[in-house]
Amino acid sequence: MAFWRRKNSQERLTEYRLRNERWKYWTSWVPPRRREEKQPAQQPVQLTAQQPQQTYIRQRKGIRLGVVLIFFIVIFSLYLSCSFIPVISGSCDVARASVSAKFGQSYTIIKDAFIRELPRAIKYPEEAFAWTNPTVVPEKPTEKRGVIITKFEPELKFFTEEEDIRTIGIIDIKNIRGSLKLDISCSAEDYKGDIGVELIAENQNAKNSISTIMEGSVEGITQQLQVRCTIPKGSLLVDNKKSDDKTITQKLRTGKKVTLNVDYDVLATTILDLYVADPEQRVRYGFGAPLFLRNNLDVVKSGLWKGDGEIRSQQIGAKVPIPPSIELVGKQPLTKENRDIRVGLLNTLNYRLEWGGELKELKYLDVVPLGVRDDITINEERCPGFNGNRLSSKLIKQINDGIANYCYSDIKNEEECINFRDNLLFSCGIKVNTAPEGDLLDVYELSTNVIYTYRVTKDSSVQIRKVENPLFVNVEKNLNEVTTSAIFFTENLLKKLPYN
Repeated sequence: MAFWRRKNSQERLTEYRLRNERWKYWTSWVPPRRREEKQPAQQPVQLTAQQPQQTYIRQRKGIRLGVVLIFFIVIFSLYLSCSFIPVISGSCDVARASVSAKFGQSYTIIKDAFIRELPRAIKYPEEAFAWTNPTVVPEKPTEKRGVIITKFEPELKFFTEEEDIRTIGIIDIKNIRGSLKLDISCSAEDYKGDIGVELIAENQNAKNSISTIMEGSVEGITQQLQVRCTIPKGSLLVDNKKSDDKTITQKLRTGKKVTLNVDYDVLATTILDLYVADPEQRVRYGFGAPLFLRNNLDVVKSGLWKGDGEIRSQQIGAKVPIPPSIELVGKQPLTKENRDIRVGLLNTLNYRLEWGGELKELKYLDVVPLGVRDDITINEERCPGFNGNRLSSKLIKQINDGIANYCYSDIKNEEECINFRDNLLFSCGIKVNTAPEGDLLDVYELSTNVIYTYRVTKDSSVQIRKVENPLFVNVEKNLNEVTTSAIFFTENLLKKLPYN
């Protein structure tokens, strides 16, 4: 027969050791994926300050091929959906128009800037990608003189095909001290017909374009003008099919881009200071800063000092959209000699992004030495394209024809457009007829006056929806039939109740 007896101390100690060894075995087990990191400790190691702990670095794997494949599948699926599924393609049209209106102009400006700067970057790497004109600075850099479209958006969130499409624009006119004529027009994507343009406060309206004259003030305050553009109903349709296209689409909506244009004339003047020294003194001190510092001239420490005897020109007054520039070929100081200059209109990246416009037409440009005496005169032999000190009307016509053909016609050419519109440089020559004696420097001034038409634009997107959607019409019709049947059934049921 079985019986129970108390274990002695030796048996209890043996059982305790066995249980402890089993516990250590189970707690020391690790998952298979971490066994490589687990280093078996053969002998206990005592850590000291000179012996750092062992660290384990897990190497991250790069983007797997499956992720890239999924990304391209999603993009391809979106492309197929936007191209062949009518219901989805309408939403794609709305998104495309919205993105084009918000970012299309900036994208074009940046792309044109790279196209223009790439040849220069190859020839002169140290001067590459200068997003501003390095040869001219404004006299009042914190003030603007011109027109800026601050807002342009549709009146409603969406329009139907049987509604007039209306957009509202707000135009700011800054620092105008004289009268300024504005030519305002609107255009729409995939539409060549008439668009109504209305000055809301003045209650004036016209087709396609309207003109108004803004009177300036001595203080140069900012004035505001509100404009409404109206596209007639039925002009922008959801399904823009060709006359021979007999396919039936089921698009529910579409998106189009609408543009507000404001043309106005800009008159700007830029002055270049020419420092003239005695021939012997220039030989002694050379070009650059030494002779300027000897005469205690602050131009060396000002923003006009470009460096090593190169001096920037200064556009007079508040900033304009495209400031004219005068650049002396070579370094200063000058002495009695003939030198070449470059006069230009460079619509660089920062100007285009800041003002949101382009040069539309050049009207006038000249180069005038300032002062009573003939200290400096124009060297007509070195001024091709000029009649005296004025740019010839023949050359101006060639420039304007190039802008019209390559920038605004059906045969657009981006590279030629940039050369005619954004990168205008004219060469001319000057004669320095007098020079001071001793170590003094005389300051002569050379100015350029320019008149050009500037076009500022702003885009907006509108959404057009169909008047009736057959899918929703059928659903609504079936729902009405079910609702009517339910009402009749309820009425008949109530009539059969006992209390009736």
